[in-house]
Amino acid sequence: MADMTLNDDLIFRQIEIGPMANFVYIIGSKATREAAIIDPAWQVRDLVKIAEEDDLRITKILVTHTHPDHVGGEFGGQSIEGVAELLDLCKAKVYVHKSEVPYFKSIPSSEIVSTDEHTSIDRGTHPVPNVSNCRTGWFRAIPCSSAPADGAICRAAVRRISTSA
Repeated sequence: MADMTLNDDLIFRQIEIGPMANFVYIIGSKATREAAIIDPAWQVRDLVKIAEEDDLRITKILVTHTHPDHVGGEFGGQSIEGVAELLDLCKAKVYVHKSEVPYFKSIPSSEIVSTDEHTSIDRGTHPVPNVSNCRTGWFRAIPCSSAPADGAICRAAVRRISTSA
């Protein structure tokens, strides 16, 4: 697990998990104790435990693309824990590209925030509209030159520009 401190408030964890050695990211705020988790799959209880060890509460689930090894589901004859199971463990909203919302049929639409990488994920002088109140730093979309799926969104945490955000 890689740990980084990008500024005084931001907590960043890179976690290698599952038999495919996928990376899951937890990005949290020391001030609010809220966190976003990116592409949670495989052992979701372990991911929640890692967040809790940092005294973080997961309030946002960010999905880069909906392959089962990134969000859970059926793959290679096995069932992979993911977003649905994580929602059973914590109260969070799921942020996913609008073209991939249909993948989450079993999740109530009230728990899903449909995004468009050109309008709702943007770096600027204010918090990202669809990730506001998370206070986990700033997010922006990065065009995926080798996107694994249509509608894939790459996200990056960048330094907080304003401490009042």
